Amino acid sequence: MNEEAPNSLVSAVTRIACVLHEAASPRISSWQPQFIDTCTAWCMIVEGELLALSDEAIERVRMAAKQQLQATHPDVPLPSAENLIDAQHVLYQTLISNNHISDALYTHLSQTYEFLTSYDDGPENFLKDVVHMAQSATTCAVLEEVNELLADDTHEK
Repeated sequence: MNEEAPNSLVSAVTRIACVLHEAASPRISSWQPQFIDTCTAWCMIVEGELLALSDEAIERVRMAAKQQLQATHPDVPLPSAENLIDAQHVLYQTLISNNHISDALYTHLSQTYEFLTSYDDGPENFLKDVVHMAQSATTCAVLEEVNELLADDTHEK
């Protein structure tokens, strides 16, 4: 059975890929909470539609979206099927880990941190993700410090 992916879903996946890509950029400093609400609605549509499809159908949608992205936004990567099925959570994680996030946007995210595909409540999800990101950032900082110490040590010898 070689069915085509629905154009509206392909376009929605392409839009989510662009939003996720932008969410990692400095341009989010000008995003408003209302735009996050719009993005959340887009994510929930994609999540709901993909959850109703088979793995093969999801892959057809992804491949059609990949072609669309290559034609219209060649620098935008296509998210994995897992990230598309958890698109809102991935969006929120990307935003809260971006150094360019405004205080208003950060506050809005912390107040609306609940997801279609999660079984934890909002504050618990938020806390887990912030702790995880802090651990990652701390690990990177420690590794940078070790590298600097090693570099200084080798230069002294």
